[in-house]
Amino acid sequence: MNFGIRSFESTITFLIETAEFTNELDEQEQYKQFKPCIIELEFQNVKDTFLTFDHVPVLFAVDFEEIGDAIYYSFSSSAGSHTIVAEQVTVLSLTPTKQ
Repeated sequence: MNFGIRSFESTITFLIETAEFTNELDEQEQYKQFKPCIIELEFQNVKDTFLTFDHVPVLFAVDFEEIGDAIYYSFSSSAGSHTIVAEQVTVLSLTPTKQ
């Protein structure tokens, strides 16, 4: 995750590792995954945040909601619940990774 501040504008960039999962288990008793990728999201003109991380969290749920001129991004994770309120959210990239 990167944080940047430029004059009165601020941005937050998230790199999210994800994959699709099957119902089959591997040798370690974990669900097999396929199509792994990294999604890069950039939040521009951040108006408010509530982020508390002390480790790399596992995401459980992600919600986007447009209210007025802002986009509310909320997610629950292994590190708790978090929010970002920004004027714009852009998907910068979706990069396949090797399994």
